[in-house]
Amino acid sequence: MIDRPLRIGDLKPGMEGVNLRVRVLQLLPVRKVTTRFGRFHRLVDGVVEDDSGRMSITFWDAHVEALRDVKPGDLIEVRNCFISSFRGERRINVGRDSEIRKIE
Repeated sequence: MIDRPLRIGDLKPGMEGVNLRVRVLQLLPVRKVTTRFGRFHRLVDGVVEDDSGRMSITFWDAHVEALRDVKPGDLIEVRNCFISSFRGERRINVGRDSEIRKIE
C-alpha cells in the first residue's frame, strides 16, 4: 500500500493500495449490478477532484452506506483503493479493503 496521499494526475490503471484526499463533485444514486460471474453488488458512481484533475470514482457495496453523510463539496480521504480503466476512462474504485473518511 502507498502510504502517502497521491494526486489524481499521478494515477494509472492497475495501481493498488492508493490513498487520496479529494473533493466530491458529484454522487449519483445507488444502483445494483450483476457481474458476469453472477454476483450482485450495490454501488455509487461519482466524480472527485484535487488540484491535479478530476476523475470518476465508484464506491462498492459496504461503502455505499458510508456515503450517507457525504455530499458534493465535501473533502474526503479514501485509503487502499485501486485504479481501473472502464471504457477507456480511468476510475478510482473504493472496494472491500478500502476506507473512507470525511475530512470537512
